[in-house]
Amino acid sequence: ITTNVPQMLNSVRWQERHGGLMAISACAEGLQKVMQDILPQILDKIVPLLDDPEPRVRYAACNALGQMSTDFEPRIQKSHHQKLLPALISKLDDVANPRVQAHAGAAMVNFCEGAPKGVMLQYVDDLASKLMQVMNQHVQILSQTGRKLE
Repeated sequence: ITTNVPQMLNSVRWQERHGGLMAISACAEGLQKVMQDILPQILDKIVPLLDDPEPRVRYAACNALGQMSTDFEPRIQKSHHQKLLPALISKLDDVANPRVQAHAGAAMVNFCEGAPKGVMLQYVDDLASKLMQVMNQHVQILSQTGRKLE
């Protein structure tokens, strides 16, 4: 994880960046003890990929952060909320890529499940506002296309 994955995350090929993120997701599930000491460095590599030009890389970054939010609970919530929650909330604006939006939402659920109340209180207004905005956008799209909520 410390040898090949950083090279993959810095690759010009989106497929390698995606693969590196998926490797982190898989490793996080079983290597918490090994990875906890390098958690800040790993997060410093993942968070910028939330803004990658390729939506599949953004999706994989959300996936990795969601998995890590569960596997490193509550440490990640207490120590890294300033970096992670605003970044994930911003991905809810990715209207052109519903899969990215959905996985950002799922990652936030994983993060919030392990977050102390004091941490969540800092973000509740921004989070509620953003969720309302996303819901309104999707209801508007559904009404314009004549589709139903399922």
